[in-house]
Amino acid sequence: MLNKGAKVSKRILVVTIVIASLSTAFGGLFDSTNVQPPHSGSKALEFGLSGLFNFSHYIGNTIALKTFSRPYRATRYTLATNTGGYNLAGDGHEYEYNPTDSTIDSTNIDQTSQSSILNVSLTLQWIKYLKPYGNLALLYGIGPSLGYESRERENSRDPRLPIVSGYYRQSKDVTRTVYAGLAPVIGIEWFLHKNFSFHAEYYTLINVGWQSFKADSENENGWGGWEKSDFEMEGLYHSINSRAQAGVSFYFR
Repeated sequence: MLNKGAKVSKRILVVTIVIASLSTAFGGLFDSTNVQPPHSGSKALEFGLSGLFNFSHYIGNTIALKTFSRPYRATRYTLATNTGGYNLAGDGHEYEYNPTDSTIDSTNIDQTSQSSILNVSLTLQWIKYLKPYGNLALLYGIGPSLGYESRERENSRDPRLPIVSGYYRQSKDVTRTVYAGLAPVIGIEWFLHKNFSFHAEYYTLINVGWQSFKADSENENGWGGWEKSDFEMEGLYHSINSRAQAGVSFYFR
């Protein structure tokens, strides 16, 4: 079964094929002679989806303002959000052998597992376009980024009556990260119209920051006994991640 990332990738591929077909069928509409590269003073509002080509639970959305100080050179201000998670539930059995009377007792177990993520970042990038070939242009750039991420995970295990073995268990942990770094990018932009373009880009995110981790757990048996625990950790954080992004830009010239 395809997950969310694969499904979105498939939709993006379908949209790209449709656009390419329209370009072939209506060549006059998308003729590069009708498309001029952005000039000084041009602005664009850009929308994108990231995490399209990996197999994870998380898909990111971006919105950006792009301004051109001169032809082929732009400054881009990007707000990105990344959300997702899972919510799983199921049941199982536990077995306990009693050597006294050589019997095997069983207990039915209900189990749940939940996870959520929220990532928000701001990025400033200086973008350079190579001279377009027709209405296609390669681009590359780099700039600083600043972000915050929160991850939460919760698991529970609940034995159903009659309890002949096993315990009720619940655990929860939270990870919070504040980071800053660099965001180099390389990509291609397809100018379909003087006011509209499609882009595909590849990022490498190089981040350092501070991370904290907190975990709590609670265990109870069926006869009134219990135990609880909690602990916290924190320290330096660093990561190097890559992601693909695709989207559209609307130009105001």
